[in-house]
Amino acid sequence: MERTADMLAGSGFHDAFNWKVSSEEWVEQTVVFQDIVGRIDIYEERPLELKTTKSLVEPDEIGVMRPSYVEQLGLYCAMVEKPDGHILIYNRGKGRPLVGASVHFENLKGIQKEMLLRRDLLRKALETRDPSPLPGCPWKGRGWDAI
Repeated sequence: MERTADMLAGSGFHDAFNWKVSSEEWVEQTVVFQDIVGRIDIYEERPLELKTTKSLVEPDEIGVMRPSYVEQLGLYCAMVEKPDGHILIYNRGKGRPLVGASVHFENLKGIQKEMLLRRDLLRKALETRDPSPLPGCPWKGRGWDAI
């Protein structure tokens, strides 16, 4: 129950924040790249990914503490072919309430290539009903119900 309450609190903040700092035309933008669909939290000129956490994260440690945040932003940047994006983290725990970082991705073509590889692996796993070639879930064994 506590985990569900935490997730709902994060989702509620996420939605309210989006609408306070942007307008309807820029919030939750759906983007498509080679049959891969993404939803960027706020996308005007550059993707902005909003995250909530109860863990302390410093701006210069986002890539180490939360590599999945940077990876997700990189995928979005590659999808829209913009090398720069932003991450804004709302900390509901102790420490700074807001932490942000701008990220520059040098190799958008390389990220796109990796996206297509993952897409094809997923399609094959669905076709063959065999998920073994897929990478393992990074959350496995970290308190989440994951495969």
